[in-house]
Order: sequence, then structure tokens, then C-alpha cells
Amino acid sequence: MALTIPAPAPEQPVDGQLAEQQHLLDTADLAFALLAVQHPDRCHTPDDYPTWTPGGAA
Repeated sequence: MALTIPAPAPEQPVDGQLAEQQHLLDTADLAFALLAVQHPDRCHTPDDYPTWTPGGAA
């Protein structure tokens, strides 16, 4: 009787790897990322975070 060794199960990617893969395959991802670089004023306004102060000072 021959001994058969089963092939190892392929590793399943973790959530972070799946998310990164989706970014790499998304054709609109670069354009979306460049919005923040080209138009930082459209990312957020002070009204979005009324109680936030730099450094966490009150």
C-alpha cells in the first residue's frame, strides 16, 4: 500500500489582503485617491469635526 500525503491547503488571504487586492484591481481607485491630493478642500471642512482640535487639546 502506497502512502499518499495530501497537498497542503492553500492559504486564505486575510481581510486586509483582500481589501488591498480590491484597490489594485479597481480602475477608479487612482482617480479617487488623487481627489484628496488635487482638491484637499473637498475632503472635509471644519464643520465635519466641530469638537476636534489639533493635538487633542480642548
